[in-house]
Amino acid sequence: VYFSFSGLLASVALFFSIIVLRMLPGIVMGEYSLLTTSMSDLVASLQKMKLPDALIIPISVMFRFFYTVKEDYQQVTEAMYLHGLVGRRFFRQPLRMIEYRFVPLLLCLSRTADDVAISATTRGMVVGQKRSTISNTKLRILDYVLILAMLAVL
Repeated sequence: VYFSFSGLLASVALFFSIIVLRMLPGIVMGEYSLLTTSMSDLVASLQKMKLPDALIIPISVMFRFFYTVKEDYQQVTEAMYLHGLVGRRFFRQPLRMIEYRFVPLLLCLSRTADDVAISATTRGMVVGQKRSTISNTKLRILDYVLILAMLAVL
């Protein structure tokens, strides 16, 4: 099989552009959802859609975990910056940088996973029990207009 460099380079560029075009909208939507949705609104909305508790509880725990992971990663990055482990040193000592970034992050994540699970239990998230909420989960006129616009595009 014959590959020219430009053909191989073009294939790699096409591969990455397809991945970006396919995955970027989902990633952006997930990031927006994480930033704008509170946990009580999420749980109330999922209950209103009549999803089983066996699905609602893991989703809410997962959302809390992702938010906490983001905060822990920022804290590890700030600690590395304070110790001068940024920029040029990364290329001089890549294994040390990986060790200083990922070992603390993994330790934080294992603690965070336990904390989030305990938090879900403490908040009364038990399968089969009715929970109260103060969230208002009704669709408004703008929501219906946007749904109709999306259906028109489809």
